[in-house]
Amino acid sequence: MQFDLKNFCRVIREIEIMEERDENIWVPIGILEYMYSDDCGYIDNYFRLEKVERDSEVLYQQLIYHLEKNNLI
Repeated sequence: MQFDLKNFCRVIREIEIMEERDENIWVPIGILEYMYSDDCGYIDNYFRLEKVERDSEVLYQQLIYHLEKNNLI
């Protein structure tokens, strides 16, 4: 099951807070990748961008499109 847009953006913000604290963000990222069947690396690429270049709503749309395209939702 996936999050709706609002909750997805909330989770992303929490991971970004962890990132600012130099905490290990790759565990929650891995969980999101599993939840969204992200075999294309959208989530990894998002967190490799500079923070000012990130848009969690665009990321969400990419992931949902990927799921729909692959008949996973």
